[in-house]
Amino acid sequence: MSNVKFHARVMYASPPLNGSRIVATVLKSKELKKEWEDTLNQVIGRMKEMRLALKTALDKLGCEPPKGLKSWDHITSQVGMFCFTGLSTKQCDALVKEYDI
Repeated sequence: MSNVKFHARVMYASPPLNGSRIVATVLKSKELKKEWEDTLNQVIGRMKEMRLALKTALDKLGCEPPKGLKSWDHITSQVGMFCFTGLSTKQCDALVKEYDI
């Protein structure tokens, strides 16, 4: 275990240079930076679309919002890659079992 901890510390304290070199290459090039920004905007747009679709479906199905909330608006007002849905463990299990989500 101490050997694993040692190697983990080395990896996190001294990450490889590949990532920073790639970032530097992309940000120094107008064309690559534009392509990266366009791709990032597509990803952000897709996440917004999926959140809106989820909220719309939950409203359409008449699903009650999580305890303490009056609506599902929190789904579309959040930003970032992850989203708090407020679904219960039972609801999440059903999504996994029935829809392979």
